[in-house]
Amino acid sequence: MAKRIDPSQYVTVTTGAKLAGCTRAWMRRLVQRGHLPGLKIDGVWFVQREAAEGCRIHPTKGRPQE
Repeated sequence: MAKRIDPSQYVTVTTGAKLAGCTRAWMRRLVQRGHLPGLKIDGVWFVQREAAEGCRIHPTKGRPQE
């Protein structure tokens, strides 16, 4: 049986990346390395919504988004 999470507390890394203003790959890497609280369920990575919102990337840092 699949583990259930509270959708008000966790979002997919894709949504988390949009909230933080970074790429999906970067958000997934942050979760995998333990820099942000998250988990993997049935092959899908999730990140805590509050953590993703709190790590908003400054728009002038890094490479421009496509």
